[in-house]
Amino acid sequence: MVFTIGQAAKESGKSKSTIWKYINNGTLSAQKNEGGTYSIDAAELFRVFPPTEGKTFDERYEESNANQKISLENEVLKVQLAAQSERVRTLEADKQFLQEQLQRTTLLLTSVQDVHKPQYDTSPPPKRRWWPFASRR
Repeated sequence: MVFTIGQAAKESGKSKSTIWKYINNGTLSAQKNEGGTYSIDAAELFRVFPPTEGKTFDERYEESNANQKISLENEVLKVQLAAQSERVRTLEADKQFLQEQLQRTTLLLTSVQDVHKPQYDTSPPPKRRWWPFASRR
């Protein structure tokens, strides 16, 4: 593994200027890249500066990989959650549409029943008078 000066500073727990001084006086070997940056081999860095936190480089590397896996899984779960949320919104809209359609259909059916409902004459029958029958004798 190869580090930049900033990464080497983080790995060793030293400042960038300290790493730079060790490179300039030849204690720490580094290779200058085309862009003017330096590349420091991990073995060379840990030869001069032991790793911090008492953990080995491999342990920190495994933790970094575990963190990357968790981050990737987190992103996948976020995408799945967004898709499920969109599906819920779509289903809610469909439910609302169907409820409105049911209400309109119910109103139409009740109005059709009212139109076809037989109209009963609820007025009392006309009263029959007694004198027309009396004159027939």
